[in-house]
Amino acid sequence: MFNKKTVFIVGAGGSRELGLPVGDDLKTKIVEKLTVVRQRAFTGLAHEGIEDAFKYLSRTKDQRYLGNLYHAAQGIADAMPQALSIDNYLHAHADNGFITLVGKLAITASILEAEQESLAYLNIHSPEMLEFSGELGNAWHNTFCKMLTEGVQRANLKNLFSKVAFITFNYDRCIEHVLSYWLASYFRIDLEEAQALCRGLQIYHPYGQVGQLPWQVENGGVSFGSPASGEDLVAISPSVKTFTEREIEENVLNRMAHLLYSADRVVFLGFSYGDLNMQLLENENCDTDKRVFGTTLGISSPNQKAIESIVKNMLRSKTQGSRVSQVDFAEVGCNKFLQDYWRPLTQ
Repeated sequence: MFNKKTVFIVGAGGSRELGLPVGDDLKTKIVEKLTVVRQRAFTGLAHEGIEDAFKYLSRTKDQRYLGNLYHAAQGIADAMPQALSIDNYLHAHADNGFITLVGKLAITASILEAEQESLAYLNIHSPEMLEFSGELGNAWHNTFCKMLTEGVQRANLKNLFSKVAFITFNYDRCIEHVLSYWLASYFRIDLEEAQALCRGLQIYHPYGQVGQLPWQVENGGVSFGSPASGEDLVAISPSVKTFTEREIEENVLNRMAHLLYSADRVVFLGFSYGDLNMQLLENENCDTDKRVFGTTLGISSPNQKAIESIVKNMLRSKTQGSRVSQVDFAEVGCNKFLQDYWRPLTQ
């Protein structure tokens, strides 16, 4: 179990171990969905869901509206090889409502499909519970749960998440989904009881998510990996936020700031340390020293040194400067990192 307040900050690499796309892979999927196809009497998108969403949105509009949607789609598809990410591209074109709308539809469709193709998906032909004996057991989520529950008895689960919290920059719901099934399986409790426990986990998505899971809300919700019609995509996509829109969610930002303010340890998992994301995490009101851990797989040594400086400046006090006492980076994946740093993180 974790004995000190620990905040995990999760980037796209944190979902990769479950099979979700990151970086260029996600851009490729978006290009496939948004490339306009022109064949004889047909002009539209090969992706049925987004094509249906365009028709649904255009139902009460004129033909020019539909044309603007197609124009935005092809523009996004053409620009992806140049873009650092789809998020950066939408930020660059924040003044174009059609690009923002179409980009969100593409993100939503891509993430829901990725959840469905992931190791964490349960379909009608699957067992009733996730199985951690195979590839899923090699994901960091499994190791994290082992760390979380070390020494914890079934009768004392009420305060299981009292020392841990998550800030995830991912649109998927992998963390909350997998954790609920893991607890149900390990402690031999009903899934509904495990989901109720997970409602006590502080987890924030500063850029939103592809809807909340059904057990997270009283009515509705979006099932993990749910197939989505065009109308569904239109309904869900506003839950996805761009870099620009993040400033609207002041309540979420304030809660994130409080987490970082009070944390003893901050752990970056599968994070790329991008400028806009790091700015979002800046906190100059810290009054206690913090130890920072992080994965840096694929990041060069010069960039690691620069990132260490940025991290130290990110968590600081107005009067005392940086409150980061130590930074531990490792060029490994998320699961290997948690295995290697099990004791430093939990004691």
